[in-house]
Amino acid sequence: MEPKPVLYYMLESPPCRTVMLVARALNIDLEYKVVDLLKKEQLNENFLKINPFHCVPTLVDPDGFTLFESRAIATYLIQSRANTNESSSLYPITDLKKRSVIDQMLQFDLGKLYRAISDVVYGLFVNGKLNVANLPKLNEVLEMMDHFLETRQGPFVAGQHVTIADFSIAFSLTLLDVVDQVDLNVYKNLSEWFKLTNEAIKPFNTDGKFDEARKI
Repeated sequence: MEPKPVLYYMLESPPCRTVMLVARALNIDLEYKVVDLLKKEQLNENFLKINPFHCVPTLVDPDGFTLFESRAIATYLIQSRANTNESSSLYPITDLKKRSVIDQMLQFDLGKLYRAISDVVYGLFVNGKLNVANLPKLNEVLEMMDHFLETRQGPFVAGQHVTIADFSIAFSLTLLDVVDQVDLNVYKNLSEWFKLTNEAIKPFNTDGKFDEARKI
C-alpha cells in the first residue's frame, strides 16, 4: 500500500479544516493524526521533532518533506500533485495572474482577517473572556472585506470560481460563532458571499464534520 501524507490537525482549528477541505475536494487521501492543543500535545517531544514551531496543521509527505501553515499546505497539495490537479480552478497553477489573486486573498486572510478575529477570540482560551478591546479593529477589517466584495469581479473572492482563498476565509469567519458582539448579517456583501461559499463547501462535507466542529 502506498504511504499517505500525514496531516497533524485539530478539527476545531479553522486552518486545519481548510487543509482538510482542499484534500477532500481534490481526492487526496491523507492520514490524520489529532494534536489536541488544549491538552498541550503540540509541546510533546515527538511532535516538536516534527515541527519545532509546535502548531497545526502540519503536513508530512511520504518522502519526509514537512510543511506547516495551512495556506502553504493547501497550495503545496495542489501544486505537488499537478498531474492530476492541473486544471483545478481551486488554484490554477498554470495561470500566474489568477493564482496571484488567490495568493493575495490568502495573505489578506492571514495578515488581516484571521488575525483580527483571533485577537478577539484568543482571550477565551486564556481567561475565558473575549478581548473586547479589539472589537473595533475587527469591525474595521470586516467593513474592509465587505467593501471589497461589493467591488470584486465575480461571485467569489478571486473571481468566477470558488478557490482555496474562499475556503480559508470562510473557515476564518466561523470563529465569529463565539463572538456575540458581531453580527455578520450587518455586512450585506460579506454575509451573502459567506452563504454562497458555504453552499460550495457542502459537497465535501457529507459527514457533517466541519459543521460539528463549529459547535465546540
